[in-house]
Amino acid sequence: MNEYTKRFIKNNLAEIVFSIPKTVWFNLKVLPVKKALRFPIVISYHVKVKGVTRENFIVEDKNLSTASLRIGFGDSAIARRESKKGLIQIRNGGKILLKGTIGLSQGIILATDSADIIFGNHFRCNHSTTIDCTEENITFGDNVVCGWNVTIRNGDGHTVIDMGEKRRKTAPITIGNHVWICAMSTILKNTKIGDNSVVAYGSLLTKATGESNRLYAGVPAKPIKDNIDWEE
Repeated sequence: MNEYTKRFIKNNLAEIVFSIPKTVWFNLKVLPVKKALRFPIVISYHVKVKGVTRENFIVEDKNLSTASLRIGFGDSAIARRESKKGLIQIRNGGKILLKGTIGLSQGIILATDSADIIFGNHFRCNHSTTIDCTEENITFGDNVVCGWNVTIRNGDGHTVIDMGEKRRKTAPITIGNHVWICAMSTILKNTKIGDNSVVAYGSLLTKATGESNRLYAGVPAKPIKDNIDWEE
């Protein structure tokens, strides 16, 4: 067990204990028995699960260790003002695919309907992130980080009629490798964010065409700087 896992267990011990029944149930539900008994997924009892099966919640990493996938743990500076409750919901043939380790904090909402949410390795999000996927895929590369209260949504909810013509209601979202989406930001449909990019605090990004090393900011967000990078 590595130091990061030891620290996670120490900091969340009480909630992990209360979450043992749900963790056992969830691992056996989505993984073959041999993998499940290693308990690579630790899921909080605060997270509600709907429509999840072994066929639609897919873990591709074959070398997962205990607690390397964490769902519903970790608060933030504003946690006292927000719900700990989370939701994972899969409907109408949608899928959630995990290609490596993942850390989803308290208040996480993952909902997909008729499409896939695909996570690269080492995806992490802070408190109250919402990822809402409808009809078109949402894809994350490796080493993506989301701040608290981030919303990523690729559907309009209702059809907009423009000059008598119905506008496209859904479109894909693609987020590259090593991308930082800062707190309170919103990413909407038909958006492609390139590698090593940053979406600044509180931004509303409705258009991006995949250029790497770009900083977006504003409402609506625009590229304000190129040739940037970031590190933790």
